Amino acid sequence: MSILKIHYYGDPILEKPTSIVKNITANEIALVENMFETMYTVEGIGLAANQVGVNKRILVIDASRGQLKKERVALINPEIIFYSKETDCLKEGCLSFPDIEGAVERAISIVIRALNLNGDPIELEVKELLARIFQHEIDHLNGRMFIEKMNQIDRQMVDSKLKKLKKQTIAQLKEKK
Repeated sequence: MSILKIHYYGDPILEKPTSIVKNITANEIALVENMFETMYTVEGIGLAANQVGVNKRILVIDASRGQLKKERVALINPEIIFYSKETDCLKEGCLSFPDIEGAVERAISIVIRALNLNGDPIELEVKELLARIFQHEIDHLNGRMFIEKMNQIDRQMVDSKLKKLKKQTIAQLKEKK
């Protein structure tokens, strides 16, 4: 397994919707394992493929942070087909936004349609923390970031950090060219 490079705010890959996975091959299975390894290494609970520079609709989630094998979830081509009307507003962070947090309003319960790693269609109903994590990661796959949904006061409080991170990321991308 390999640790993959996390892409940070300012990298254009985070702003583009990801591509549908047409075939689940050994490459996608290996990517999922590398995404889990990367997520555990950086102490995350969710990771979308575009956060590691891969333009595919794949995400991994483990709210137990690797403590419970049964909590590992990998989805291919996930889409949310139901949002509860009931919402809550809680602080979120993101691996692509180090040291930046803010309150985001999200549905408390959702239903997701996706493929599992065997290519079988599945539907998951998830609530509370898992619903929040899935919404956050699916937003990534759609080219949306949590800062776009952050409440206005929190967004203003982190604005200077966001500008600095974006500037650093753009400078690093230019150095690589």
